[in-house]
Amino acid sequence: MKKRAFITLSLTVLLGVSACGTGTPSVPPLEVGDYPANTAPVEETDTTEETEETNIEEEIVEEDLPEETVEEEPGIDTWNLDYDNTFHGEWGKTAWIDAIPLVEEPESARYIVHFVAPDKSIISVTWVGPVGLGGDGGISRDKSTFMFSTEDLNYRFETWGGRLIKGDYLLKDLNPVTIMEDWDAVEDSFTVVEDSETIYIVRFEAAYVSDGISYRGYTYFIDYLDRMEEYLFAYLVEESLFNEEEAMAVVNSIEYYEEEK
Repeated sequence: MKKRAFITLSLTVLLGVSACGTGTPSVPPLEVGDYPANTAPVEETDTTEETEETNIEEEIVEEDLPEETVEEEPGIDTWNLDYDNTFHGEWGKTAWIDAIPLVEEPESARYIVHFVAPDKSIISVTWVGPVGLGGDGGISRDKSTFMFSTEDLNYRFETWGGRLIKGDYLLKDLNPVTIMEDWDAVEDSFTVVEDSETIYIVRFEAAYVSDGISYRGYTYFIDYLDRMEEYLFAYLVEESLFNEEEAMAVVNSIEYYEEEK
C-alpha cells in the first residue's frame, strides 16, 4: 500500500461555469375507438332467482377497488444538480474538480474529482459534501497526493493512489494497526466495508494536524483487485466542527466515476 505525502501549501483555483439542458418527452393521447351499440333484443324474465343473481353481479361490479400507492424513496436526489452554479478548479494538467450544488439542498454539492497519479493512472471519483471545497488546494512535491479545501481550511479532502504491481501490499494483507499507523486513528472504528473477489474497502475514523489546525474525519481506502488499482481518500473537518454522522455520510457517498471520453 502506497503512503500519501503531506501537504501544507495552498493555491488559488480558476472558476468556470457549465450548463446542462433538459427536455420533456411528449406522450401521444390514448385514442378510444367507436363501437356500435348492442341492438340485440333483450328477453324479459320474471323469475326471482334470476333477479337476485343479477343484483349480486351488479354489486360486485360496483364495488370500489383499493387505489394503488407508489412509495417514494426517502431523502434527496443527489444527482438533481444546479449546473448554472458549477464551481470548477484546476491545478495544471494534473488535477481538476467540479463542485455542483444540489437543487434540493444548495448547501451541499456533488464533487467530481480527477487526479493523474505519478504512474499516469487516473483517480476519478464522485462524492457529496458541503459546498466550498476547492477554494484552496495543492499537489504534493512528489505529485503523489492531491488535496483541496475550503478557503478557511475548515474542510479538506485528500486523495492518493495508483496502480498496484507485484510485490505491493494489498489492504487485505495488512492488519488494521499497520493501515492506520500514519493517523491518530480510533482503533474501534476500523471497518471492512466490502470484501469480494474484485474489491476490498476499509474505513476508519482518523485525526490529523496540519498548519496548526486539528482535524477529525474518516479515511476510505479501496483496492480494486480486478484491475490492480488502489484509491485512497481522507475527508477531514476542523475538530470543533466535526459531526460524525455528517462525515460518515460524505465518505459513504464516495464512488468510482466513469469519465466521458
